[in-house]
Amino acid sequence: MPTISAHIREPSGLPHHRWPVTAGVPFAQGDLRDPSQLQLLDSARNDLPCHADVRAVWPDGSIRWLLLDSQIDLEPMQRADFSLIYGDEAQPAPPPSSLNSDVRDDHIDISTGQLTARLARTGLRLFASLSRGQREFIPPGEESEFIARDERGESYPSRVETAEIEESNPLRLVVKATGGFTSPDGNRLLSWIARVYFFADQDFIRIFFTFIHDQPALFVHLSQLRFSLPVALQGERHASLGSPASWFGHGFDFQPLTHPVSLVQWNVERCTLLAEERTDFRVNSHGWIHLADAEAGITLKLRHPWQNYPKALGTDGDRLDLD
Repeated sequence: MPTISAHIREPSGLPHHRWPVTAGVPFAQGDLRDPSQLQLLDSARNDLPCHADVRAVWPDGSIRWLLLDSQIDLEPMQRADFSLIYGDEAQPAPPPSSLNSDVRDDHIDISTGQLTARLARTGLRLFASLSRGQREFIPPGEESEFIARDERGESYPSRVETAEIEESNPLRLVVKATGGFTSPDGNRLLSWIARVYFFADQDFIRIFFTFIHDQPALFVHLSQLRFSLPVALQGERHASLGSPASWFGHGFDFQPLTHPVSLVQWNVERCTLLAEERTDFRVNSHGWIHLADAEAGITLKLRHPWQNYPKALGTDGDRLDLD
């Protein structure tokens, strides 16, 4: 039977359960015409959930490129092998899904089975609610999560102008939001696009944020760009920031948290911890911060923090900041 072999390596030293995987898969002309004729197996020949969307076709109408979604289990540092069977002999099992959405005039509700979110379709704040079970993690308010400041220090809060579901399948859902950074007197500095990714049965989301220079000025000089997420925690808080070590799980711990802390990546292999005292390190930061109370917490992780420095992660106990 026609089969494509592939493997995935776990690089971080952490176990993953039902970890989302999205990959493009090419096919030769005439090899596949029906995207439902796909079956994904692990090395033990067990069926894995998968969903395929056609992204390009050949002149004869056969499939040229598929975007394949799946979820897999990985042990720390494991190399996992997979087989993708395609054609008439494939016997795919429909992927079970707890991923649901409800689009209203003013907001979009998404439930992954582990996490429930409400995204505003207009207004200053994109994330109106974020909860797990009965626990709400975002307090009510009207301040913007995203803010830009020009070279004079003038503030340009972001405003959501549109939000819609861009992609949706049983394993992955993407909300595309658009907006701009606008001063109180109406001047627009930049536009932006945010794509928020949700995954079935997962308690995390991914955000891809794109800045768009679409205004008349030839250059935009910025003194700051910030994502600031207010967090509804109770009682004593503790924070962890990571990390000066070579493995992901290690970090700086502050328990209890009694003062603002931040970790700044200011050059390649140069990061600084700002707490009651300043400590410099000749390494790259892993770029994450965790803030929690006695019952629950929330983590903000930055992808590739040592690229396009400077970057900083910090908290005062009431919010998580990314600069």
